[in-house]
Amino acid sequence: MPASGQIALKISEVRSQPLAAEARGKPICEQPRIKKVLEVYLASDSPIPPLDRIASSLGYAVDRSLWQKCPELCRALSAKIEGQTRTCVAIEPALEQTFQGTRR
Repeated sequence: MPASGQIALKISEVRSQPLAAEARGKPICEQPRIKKVLEVYLASDSPIPPLDRIASSLGYAVDRSLWQKCPELCRALSAKIEGQTRTCVAIEPALEQTFQGTRR
């Protein structure tokens, strides 16, 4: 039975070796599809969901993968989402006031 030091050394060696292409597997979503989806959202007049939700719909756990693959589109989408959020925050008091007036 190998000593624990030998096991640790072997694990370290295995972790430091790059994975063969076939071991890494197929990408979750191909870059052209990611780009197309982000472009469609950017061109849309509808509210845009958060980037992490878009990433999830493409099979990614977090939006970091999208940022790595399409940083310019993600930057533009983030700015547009922020603008939509500011608009909602600005409209909210007027809506509350309107609804309070109808409840009387």
